Amino acid sequence: MWTKGIRKVEGRLKELGRLTDTLKLSNSKSSDKAKSQLKLAKELKNDIWKYLDKAKEEGVQALESQKLSAESEKSRLEKRRKILELGKLAKAYNEAKGTFGELSKIPPEKKTSEIRENLGSVKNTVVKRSEYERNLDLYKNLSIITGLGSTISFAAVILAGILSPLALIIPILFFAGLAGSALLYFKTSSDLSAPEKEVGSITARVRRIGLKPSGRTQKEKITSLGQKLDEINAKRRELNAQLRENMGILKDNLKIEKKPTDEEILEEASKKIRAKRDELGLDAQIPHDEKELGEIKDRLKEIGEKLKGLEDSLKEHKGKLEEFSDRTRELNFQAFLGEELDLKIVNLESLERLAKELDRFASEIEENEITSKTAVEIFEGLESEEEEKISDLFGKDSETAEIFTEITDGRYRTVDYDGEEEKIFVERPSGEKKISQQRIEWI
Repeated sequence: MWTKGIRKVEGRLKELGRLTDTLKLSNSKSSDKAKSQLKLAKELKNDIWKYLDKAKEEGVQALESQKLSAESEKSRLEKRRKILELGKLAKAYNEAKGTFGELSKIPPEKKTSEIRENLGSVKNTVVKRSEYERNLDLYKNLSIITGLGSTISFAAVILAGILSPLALIIPILFFAGLAGSALLYFKTSSDLSAPEKEVGSITARVRRIGLKPSGRTQKEKITSLGQKLDEINAKRRELNAQLRENMGILKDNLKIEKKPTDEEILEEASKKIRAKRDELGLDAQIPHDEKELGEIKDRLKEIGEKLKGLEDSLKEHKGKLEEFSDRTRELNFQAFLGEELDLKIVNLESLERLAKELDRFASEIEENEITSKTAVEIFEGLESEEEEKISDLFGKDSETAEIFTEITDGRYRTVDYDGEEEKIFVERPSGEKKISQQRIEWI
């Protein structure tokens, strides 16, 4: 019979429209709680539209616009700040690399200290040169006098024939004076020639490290070497100070762990600067402007204070947006619209979009309900027509009953159809009823 197929269609339509048997919107779990979802969506939509009107009257939209503008400027300035700060790091790296190269060309402190120490000892001798020269003349004259005295006294003793120890005292004293003065003469002469050799040795060592002493005399050369060593040490201190300053900037800002040498620190800094440059999409040339960087930092500070004030003013509004977001999460957009709600509620504009999405959500449920209900009613009408036809076909005085009585030789006088059970019953003259599906199939 057609009624069975019709009822299957009706059942499927009820499922699609999430309807109960009485054609009301279902609230069962299998129907995704359509009734509750529709109610929640409508209530939330109405509350949102009311709040939108209120918020616009209270000037919330203007505050949001100011906040959005400030955030946009902040984002732009933050990017520029990163570029300029990277430029500062690149400048520090280039300066450190250059300073490191200059330092490598300057003699190490240990070597200049050794030269300075040797120079100091020679300088003392050179300063006393005039004194040494006077002493040398003195010892020379004394040697001559004592030599003559010794010769004369020895000759006198020999000629006089007096060889007693007492007579030899004077010649011996003259001879001792001669020996002492000669010894002092040669020592002083050696002391005067030693600085000359030492200065020559120091000059050769200094030339090997790139210095050229000037001056004609030893004193002038020693003074010149001292000045040049002072210049080297001052230059080294200056370069070391510059290197330490730039190294500190690189290590602090690039988070470079401790490395054993400056060369390794520079290598690590180069890698990190290149990575940051690529991240910001910059060319090889990185801009650097300390004045602009300072102005940007000041402006970012102002924007930060402004945003804090705006956030305080919008605190209640923010809480309301979070409340609407929480209520929205109770709705199953995937079940009723076939997609998740991809919308973050952050301002009045997004809240208005949510209200429109809720309207679409509720309309989908209602339209499905109405469409399915209408279709079910149509099929129920078809079912009634089929049952009416069957009623005309079967029954006590129907043509079917007469034929059935005739072919069963009067054993069954009535044939009837039960629409609920979708079965045919036959009735004997005694009033007994039984299912006669086999006979009907035969007929």
